[in-house]
Amino acid sequence: MKRKLYEALISRLRADTLEAYVLIEEILDNPGSVENPLDALVVQAQRLAQSEGAVLTINGYFDKVADAQAEKAFLHRQANEQHHQLHQLMSAIESHVRPTELPADTPLRVVDEDMSPTFKRSQKNSKKEEPDEEE
Repeated sequence: MKRKLYEALISRLRADTLEAYVLIEEILDNPGSVENPLDALVVQAQRLAQSEGAVLTINGYFDKVADAQAEKAFLHRQANEQHHQLHQLMSAIESHVRPTELPADTPLRVVDEDMSPTFKRSQKNSKKEEPDEEE
C-alpha cells in the first residue's frame, strides 16, 4: 500500500466529515437558509456519520498495515545503508592490505623441529598430552 494514497484517502474523508458538520451548524443557526431544514439536516447528518465511520473503518483496517509497511521500508533502507558502509569499509581494508604472493619459481620448504622453535615447542607439548601406553 502506498502511504501517500492512504493519507490522501483519510484527508478526503476528514474533509467530507468537516464539510457536513459545518453545513449542519449553518442549518441549525439559520434554518430559513434552506427550503426544508429537517431533510437537509438528515442528509448532512447521514453524510457526517458515513464519513466519520469510513475514517474509523479505514484506520482500523489499514493504519496498522501502513505503519508496518513504513517500519519495514525504514528497516530496509537502514540495512541497505549498513551494507553500503560495510562494503566501503571492506574496500578500504582491501586497498591497504595486499596478500603476499610468492614468485612462481620459489621452492616450498618443509619445516621441521630444527628449523622452527615454535614448531619444536608444539611437538613437545603434544607429546606431554598423549597418554602412556605401558598398561
